[in-house]
Amino acid sequence: MASRLLFQLFAIALLFLSLVPSAFASLEWQPAGQRTAVTVIKATKDLPPDQYYLLMDGKLYRAGNDHALTLISNDKIWNVYVKDDGTLYALYGEDKASLAVEKWDNALQQWSKICNAPADTAHFAVLSNGAVLFGVSRYGTQIWKIALTPPAQANWMMKTETGGYRFAATPDGIVFTGEERELDNKRSTDYGATWRAIRGVEPFEQFYVSPNYKEDASVFALSRHGRVYKSTSRGETWIDTMEGINQHTFFAAMAFSPDYSQDQTLYVADKEGRLFISQDRAASWTSLDVRLPSGHTLNSLVILPNKQVIAGTDQGLFLLKNTYTPPSRPVNSMKEKMTVTFTLGKDTYRINGEEWLMDDALPYYKDGRLYVPVRYLAKGLGIADKDIRWNEATREVTLTKGDKTVKLYTDKRVLLANDKATLIDVYPEVTNNRLHLPVRWVAEAFGATVTWNDFDRAATILYEKKVD
Repeated sequence: MASRLLFQLFAIALLFLSLVPSAFASLEWQPAGQRTAVTVIKATKDLPPDQYYLLMDGKLYRAGNDHALTLISNDKIWNVYVKDDGTLYALYGEDKASLAVEKWDNALQQWSKICNAPADTAHFAVLSNGAVLFGVSRYGTQIWKIALTPPAQANWMMKTETGGYRFAATPDGIVFTGEERELDNKRSTDYGATWRAIRGVEPFEQFYVSPNYKEDASVFALSRHGRVYKSTSRGETWIDTMEGINQHTFFAAMAFSPDYSQDQTLYVADKEGRLFISQDRAASWTSLDVRLPSGHTLNSLVILPNKQVIAGTDQGLFLLKNTYTPPSRPVNSMKEKMTVTFTLGKDTYRINGEEWLMDDALPYYKDGRLYVPVRYLAKGLGIADKDIRWNEATREVTLTKGDKTVKLYTDKRVLLANDKATLIDVYPEVTNNRLHLPVRWVAEAFGATVTWNDFDRAATILYEKKVD
């Protein structure tokens, strides 16, 4: 009887281990940079997607994959807001009595004043119609007041409503806010002119608008009692989405994958750095089993296109790192880093700095994707010509590299990787009698990483090649 019980316990343990995603098995937060309070902010429309902003000691910085800081502004900045169209705004002023809102122009590398702000403003939002909302703190109380600057005006007017403890705004004029502590959540459907309480749910701490809002009408919220909520009705009705989150904690931040419309991935973190990931639009969650060092408090999250997770805390910047050390490999299994760049409209491409000619077709850009002739994309990925097969009857192309086989179809938005189907957002195309494939979908199917440089109009593919 005892041996049977031990066997059952062993089987359960094996089953549990098999359910833990290997990619999440050895993660930890590692510090990067100065030990001072920092807030991280997602990239705006005029930044390369692999960059982000940091607010630190009242100054605004820009950083990239190397996390080196570039100072943006010497002005005293109290808070920032990224509008739904990707524009960056800042609340600035030498002190809390002389505040204004400015808009950042990355091309000119300068700020332009939008309007004045009430004294003691702590939070603000710039709406899609140009109006500006302010959350004004009444020190010594838990009362917040809302102020509004109408579109194209320079001065604000105080509203009668309480609220303004953080804002989130949608592209269609809906705005969400709350009051501090155990008070109401509020929703406006007319750009902040009038407000109504959101009934039937607990008080929310923060609201987050889906990057895919125009298609899915989704808004998310973090409650003050450690729960995640979601609305798919533009904030009219809400449900909690806690499957996989067994603890009730104070969630401090939520962040979306830059490819959220495709990979459906978002993250939530509590103030102690415990991190959860959802890969199905918050229907379920998986703990990443990480935590910040004792005494640190998380306040913000950013996700880069390479899936790097970055946290702002009261004691500096932290990066989520995979600390797994693989077994040592024989010399003949060493890997070489490969960098392949395709430039829009250019008849050459580069592999590790060496230039190659495309003599019969050019890359082109369509529906937000860069298309490259299959022969040259395959060569860039280390796929020989003999491993490219075209089936005219089924309109199907097959690419093979090692133990990975990828199939695409010109009449289907489906990619098969070792017979596992993925829906893609574009069709492969035959243009000028040459098959062109979407770079990102194909490269990522073979395990590569793709970045886009909007200034150079170029896609760069990064991967590792085995060296015999």
